[in-house]
Amino acid sequence: NSVLEVGKAYPQVTVEEYYIDNLAQQLIKNPQRFNQHVILSTNLFMDIISEEASALVGSIGMIYSGNFGDNYAMFEPAHGSSPKYKGLDKVNPTATILSGAWMLEYLGDVKRARAIFEATEEVIAEKRVVTYDLGGNARSSEMAEEIARLAAKKLR
Repeated sequence: NSVLEVGKAYPQVTVEEYYIDNLAQQLIKNPQRFNQHVILSTNLFMDIISEEASALVGSIGMIYSGNFGDNYAMFEPAHGSSPKYKGLDKVNPTATILSGAWMLEYLGDVKRARAIFEATEEVIAEKRVVTYDLGGNARSSEMAEEIARLAAKKLR
């Protein structure tokens, strides 16, 4: 109910309600339906839905999130710390990189944020320097360095 109440103050924002089981089904059957939309729910349900959505984009290593307050925001990868991969240099760095880019955008550095977003998309699309979860054999550091190299090139 609080979402509907707050939503009244923003008539330009459309609020659609789903039962969680139907949302999970719609996300699989028609994922493009949710492009450029925000999905909002409780932490328990969103933990499950974010795992489901990560399969649609290739890996949980691709999902990042933002938590917004009135005066502050926090940005982070959606995945956990994955202690079993500690020191192996094999975890997909995309979520960490893009959460940082989103933070730059939030802070007003849109030019650098765009360069990072675009470079990341290009590296993933090329599939030349990507981690195992995206079908490649690059180390985390190699993929991150390739994204940084392309982003820097875009800023020149």
